[in-house]
Amino acid sequence: MALRTPAYRLRLIMQVTLHRIAMKISVLAAVILVSALSGPIVSAQEKSTATKSAMPMDMGKQMRQILANIKEKEKYYGNTYSRID
Repeated sequence: MALRTPAYRLRLIMQVTLHRIAMKISVLAAVILVSALSGPIVSAQEKSTATKSAMPMDMGKQMRQILANIKEKEKYYGNTYSRID
């Protein structure tokens, strides 16, 4: 118990404190590294979803197909789909 002098206690407290600071710094560095590496992945995923359209066809092509179907039905059923002006 003779080794428990105030200087020894102070040195022990300093070692524990430095160890805690080193642990906090390493955790902080790991968080910064992970966030820096995940940033480009997230932005690449956002870009790829933004460029894809929600529909497989563009609207112009889809409208042309709808109008062609209406014309075919008019030929088959008669002119029941025509506009009333």
